[in-house]
Amino acid sequence: MTQQEFERIRGNWLNTDQPPPFVRAAAHAGVRFSQAAVPTRISISALRGPDFISTWLECSPVEATFLRDRPERRARSVFVFVNSGQVRLSVGRMSETLDRGAVVALRPGAETIRFQAFGEQSDVLVFSIKSVLGLTMRRPDEPAIQMLPEPSLNAFAFGACFGLAQALPPNSPRVGRELQDAADAVARSLLKQWVMPRDDHADLREEALRFIRVHAVDQALTPGKVATEFGVSERKLQAVFQQADETVVRVIRRSRAELASILLEEDPDCEPAVAATRSGFTSAKFLRAALGELDGEERPPRPRARD
Repeated sequence: MTQQEFERIRGNWLNTDQPPPFVRAAAHAGVRFSQAAVPTRISISALRGPDFISTWLECSPVEATFLRDRPERRARSVFVFVNSGQVRLSVGRMSETLDRGAVVALRPGAETIRFQAFGEQSDVLVFSIKSVLGLTMRRPDEPAIQMLPEPSLNAFAFGACFGLAQALPPNSPRVGRELQDAADAVARSLLKQWVMPRDDHADLREEALRFIRVHAVDQALTPGKVATEFGVSERKLQAVFQQADETVVRVIRRSRAELASILLEEDPDCEPAVAATRSGFTSAKFLRAALGELDGEERPPRPRARD
């Protein structure tokens, strides 16, 4: 991991017209601000890494768009922390007004993200990162904007992301790896909360499905471990899945196949053995079999030939 893979981004806008250096800094941070009719105060501080960008914004009332104009930007999950003030986020037909302390996740994709800050000043942290687990949230049944309600996890994530946004580019490969590892650790804590939201009304099968999606990459994951996580016997867990004409083993295998298919889609040159290891399979042979099974499930049934 080289220093060239990281970029320190800073910019300030202190009037009605956006100065060219600020426009360039905002573009590098993946943000496009609308023109202002009154004097505006905006400060950007960000660090861009190989697969992430962490951006600290201090702004007076303003409207902006988070850019998704490149494949790497469309592949990133976006997390927004409101440290002060009030902001509104809109994705497609969905919008949320966020007060101080709110944290939300926005799924990867090409949908435009619109941002609007209210009040005299808003301090906002925007952390986006590409991750295989995050890419599984592209599915249309997931909301475009998801509130993340865990205060302790959010406080940890905010502190880490703020530190990344203020960090200097690494001066050695070792420091570069440490920064990327820190970003990955934050992403895991946020993604786990996102994929497995606390829901008092969720049934056992729904919660187990989400748990499997998070932990499918673990080669040691078994139906017994899933049952233990939810305090039920393996037999009871299997019975719940059988009611939906499923088995726990099949769901684990399918979740791993979905992860592997995303890896191979994002990196067509990825070796099957590497994709297998990174998605929870013990061999490329099992990976190919599961991908074939997944492909068969996604294809519509062929019409019967007439006699």
